[in-house]
Amino acid sequence: KRLSAGPASLPGAAASCAAAKKMPAPGAPASSCTGQRFTVVVAHAGNERLAMLYGFDGTAWRFCSAGTF
Repeated sequence: KRLSAGPASLPGAAASCAAAKKMPAPGAPASSCTGQRFTVVVAHAGNERLAMLYGFDGTAWRFCSAGTF
C-alpha cells in the first residue's frame, strides 16, 4: 500500500513514539533527505498509521518526512 501525504500537524502519538525509539521529535521536515543510513518509525494514532522517515547525516538523525497508510 502506498503512503499518503502526512497531516499538516503530526499527532502527539508521533512525538512520543519517536522518543520511545530514541529519535528526535518530528518537526519541520529537512529540506533534503540525505544521509548514510535511513530508518522509519511507525506510530499508531487511532485507526491511522503514520510512517516517519529519518536520515542519519553525520552525527545526528534528522526528520525527513511523514506519510499515512
